Amino acid sequence: MTVIKAATTGMPKPYVYQDENGNLTGYDIEVLRAVFDQLPQYKLEFQTAEFASLFSGLDAGTYDIVVNNISYQKKHAEIYYYSLPYGVTSNVFIQREDDKPLTSLADAAERGYKIESDAGSNVSNAIEAWNEENPDKQITLIYSDADLSVWFEHIVDSEF
Repeated sequence: MTVIKAATTGMPKPYVYQDENGNLTGYDIEVLRAVFDQLPQYKLEFQTAEFASLFSGLDAGTYDIVVNNISYQKKHAEIYYYSLPYGVTSNVFIQREDDKPLTSLADAAERGYKIESDAGSNVSNAIEAWNEENPDKQITLIYSDADLSVWFEHIVDSEF
């Protein structure tokens, strides 16, 4: 039997997370399990790792597949095979109730906003691209693996 090593960070919920018993679950995990249930010649094993090491682990052969609510990136598509997309994400700005509404990344840059996001996410990728294209109008990007509820607390507490 061939062992397939799947790597994940174990977040973000609901795509990937640990249940109350510490077992990996979530949409991405359960879909992958369902696929491998149909392939008895393979045994699926999960390993958790930091996001930054997922792709280097693929390169090194440490992992055979990554399952982590991964977003399409052209630079990665030149090297890795992506499954067909199974969802569409719409990003929005969440800010304090009394703030003037943000309508663009330019607004965020002009107002000196800090944005908290997880590494490798669509949001982080968009802000990194913005900062690269707009060196005089940078947005401070705070990388965090905190739960979304903590990010909301930071907004309410005026930390961001």
